[in-house]
Amino acid sequence: SVESAFNDALCIVVVFTILDYLGKAGTSSLGIIFKNIAASFAIGIVLGVVVGLLWLYLLKKLSSEEGITQYFYVLTLSLLILLYVLTEYLGGSAVISIFVFGLIMGSTELLNKLFKTNFYVINHDIVLINKQIAFLIKSFFFVLIGTMFVFIFGPFLIAILLVIVLVLARFFTILIPKSTRTLEHKERRLLYFFTPKGLAAGLLAISLVSYANILPGTNIIGNIVFS
Repeated sequence: SVESAFNDALCIVVVFTILDYLGKAGTSSLGIIFKNIAASFAIGIVLGVVVGLLWLYLLKKLSSEEGITQYFYVLTLSLLILLYVLTEYLGGSAVISIFVFGLIMGSTELLNKLFKTNFYVINHDIVLINKQIAFLIKSFFFVLIGTMFVFIFGPFLIAILLVIVLVLARFFTILIPKSTRTLEHKERRLLYFFTPKGLAAGLLAISLVSYANILPGTNIIGNIVFS
């Protein structure tokens, strides 16, 4: 779960960093562009941490009120939309702020243990609702990807080669470290093929269409990713 979340965040950060660079390449120097990107990430991280910790504190206070906990998911979702808008307005990376907020919300038990705090721990109901909504979103986007996919032999062949490269990279990543070499064979075999590439890559491929003016061939990239 951690690896999948990290992969998704890394995909989003790298892709939008490159797009930001391409979009400003003709108007600013390389140093200024990366300075702006770093500032954008810093604002996103700080806002995500501050709002996340404040929200956990408020949830703890509110949880003593009878019957209000059933609205925590909707309240949190509303706050996320506000955080997204606020981060964008302040020139930060909204994606990063939302990711950091989610990381804090999902790590309350660890935070309480490490810093002897008394933050609100996310209950089973919120997790269950989140899983159901995530399932609906994923189902919708996989249908969308299916309708957008057009079989073209060239991109499909590139996709197969990339899959082989990813599996081989995964194989050596599991084979080399001592910590994974000592695992049972059946566990290592599962790790070899368990490459948690989330939905982020597919969504990013769809979003690239709007960047066709600075990135030619976005349809081909989409076909490769979907394949």
